[in-house]
Amino acid sequence: MRNLLIASLTAILLVGCATANRVPDSEKNVAYSDYVKQQNISEINKIRSFRYSGWKELTERYLILTVSLNKDYLIKFRSNCQGLDFANSIKIQQFTDLVFDKMGDTIQPVDEMSLKCYVDSIYPLSKEQSDHLVNIGKSKQD
Repeated sequence: MRNLLIASLTAILLVGCATANRVPDSEKNVAYSDYVKQQNISEINKIRSFRYSGWKELTERYLILTVSLNKDYLIKFRSNCQGLDFANSIKIQQFTDLVFDKMGDTIQPVDEMSLKCYVDSIYPLSKEQSDHLVNIGKSKQD
């Protein structure tokens, strides 16, 4: 009985330590917004020559889209994109081939319950900026 109690307490402490180092999404969202301002990254309305290559989820409000030629773009949604943090893939709906436009094109986590996510802002990123954004909120041991 005593060993079971010790094992249970140890498990609770480990879970507590793992979640204690985690930065809340609300703080990450502020950090992403501040980084865009500090780096003076100009917003664009469209990604031309758009050929989807991949994506990285940052929070339910931000993601990074990678297009042909390994060019990254920070996407900010109008509101939280529900289910993005658990999605294995996304569906991109465009009105025009080869252009991704924030004025009507959408991104949707691939899940039968997810809704379309509308884009608020698009920011072109360098490789270094993309790497920096991906690492915001991660501890040294992640």
